[in-house]
Amino acid sequence: MNGGGFETIVVDDGSSDGTADFVEKKFPWVRLLRLPPSGLSRARNAGAAAAQHKLLAFTDDDCEPDEDWIVRLRPMFLDAKYAAVGGPNLPPPPRNWEEAVICAAPGAPSHVMVDDEDAEHLPGCNLAVRKSAFDAISGFDSQFQTAGDDVDFCWRLRDVGFRLGFAPGAFVWHWRRPRIMKFLCQQIGYGLAERLLLEKHPQRFSEYGDAKWQGFIYGGGPVRVMLDSV
Repeated sequence: MNGGGFETIVVDDGSSDGTADFVEKKFPWVRLLRLPPSGLSRARNAGAAAAQHKLLAFTDDDCEPDEDWIVRLRPMFLDAKYAAVGGPNLPPPPRNWEEAVICAAPGAPSHVMVDDEDAEHLPGCNLAVRKSAFDAISGFDSQFQTAGDDVDFCWRLRDVGFRLGFAPGAFVWHWRRPRIMKFLCQQIGYGLAERLLLEKHPQRFSEYGDAKWQGFIYGGGPVRVMLDSV
């Protein structure tokens, strides 16, 4: 626990870049879980199992939560109508033309809104959920190792009657891939995850393989690169 009234858990999913050692040395108050390479869903589930509070908030290693992230998520849970809440994930200003191309390209995680307050999908990089609701659907499906876990998770929450809320001020900075080839590799992974979703939720896809959303998919705004940063 820290002075903010919440605990921070870092799940190291078999990384080889020294992340775990860095966390231990620089952030001794953070609870560190070391796992062998297990995949995204198992890592999320391990963190949830170790958590001691009634609310779980997830983000990813390529994200930087705003300093008021938790503050803006928390009030949404004062009303019992929402089981899960999330906010925007925004790319930091691009530093060069390649990052600008990637930021402007489709394929980034996006929230899907039913109306101004209720969501159909919340990206896993900015997702908070009541532990009771998390346990009710047995957490994330471990077959989703790199992507698709949040889509499946949100669909299953809604299937059993839970509602998802959107907190527009609770944002995280979400760094996109720094190089176009890495971005393309990520999109291939998203495609493989889409196939798993199609196999598990065939009723949610059209005959052409497109997801059938009830709401509207929201993307980012226009991207500009300042000349002195290129």
